[in-house]
Amino acid sequence: MLTTNEIYWEDSDLVHFDDMMLKSKGFDLASIEALSQMGLPEWVAPNMNFDFYEPNNQFLKIGEDRDDQSICVCFETMFVMLCPKGTFINSNPSLFRKTLKLYAAMVEDAILIDEDAVVENNIENDLIKTFQGNLSVLDKKAEDTDSFWSREINRLLNTTT
Repeated sequence: MLTTNEIYWEDSDLVHFDDMMLKSKGFDLASIEALSQMGLPEWVAPNMNFDFYEPNNQFLKIGEDRDDQSICVCFETMFVMLCPKGTFINSNPSLFRKTLKLYAAMVEDAILIDEDAVVENNIENDLIKTFQGNLSVLDKKAEDTDSFWSREINRLLNTTT
């Protein structure tokens, strides 16, 4: 699995969070590396935007999803979640970034098969199932029922022909 931006995010500006702020909030080294050193793209499929926000006492907002829901890291658990609903996304920011890479690989593979597949919501089921299997290995909790990724996988599977 790629841990750099050399393929999937080469055309995207990256948001690099302040490592001292992350350390002061108790982030582990892998999450600090993911958010500070490697960064998150300003925009990434599945239609997520990332930017800088001031942390509060409970969480750090890092971006928004397609429905303008806040994507946050909860300081108590270090889970990445949709706030304020509390929908689980990933077990930590490092795994979140890696999952975004898996998703980007699926999108890239879909485009290689059919350049309109993503625009037409017609990604082949085999690619979706491969993403799902890789996600299960990477972050088992992220595939739980009602998690963000479970919903996204179901959305993709239900829109393919």
